[in-house]
Amino acid sequence: MSDVHAHGPENPEIRFETRDVRARAILKFAVYLFFSTIAVLFLMYRLYVGFARFEASRQPPPPIMQTAPNRQPPLPRLQERPPLDLEAMHKGEDKALASYGWVDPQAGIVRIPIDEAMRLVVERGLPVRGAEPVVAPTPAPKAGGKHK
Repeated sequence: MSDVHAHGPENPEIRFETRDVRARAILKFAVYLFFSTIAVLFLMYRLYVGFARFEASRQPPPPIMQTAPNRQPPLPRLQERPPLDLEAMHKGEDKALASYGWVDPQAGIVRIPIDEAMRLVVERGLPVRGAEPVVAPTPAPKAGGKHK
């Protein structure tokens, strides 16, 4: 048992081959490949940006901008002043949210201001469903039968 070490038996004549694979050369190749790829990607990006700028400088402006820069689109113009239209819409929504009014007079549905609705919810609480939970009926056992 003197031949056995802590890690197992030792065979001095068996060793691994060091001539077939050179780990240092493979690692160098991987590092060079990584940096070469980064360099090529950077150069391709710069080339793309240069081509895009060159092509953009060669394009003439659209024909409508050459003849009349202030020309209006053809009728019907649905929104002539979009920012002002949006502001007017928001003002109308704010007015509806802050005032009383009928939603459906025939059904008796009204709207109230948000502040008033929040105050009423705090005073009265939220509506709650029935206090008793709904329980599914359990089937009655069969008379005289045995369970298998």
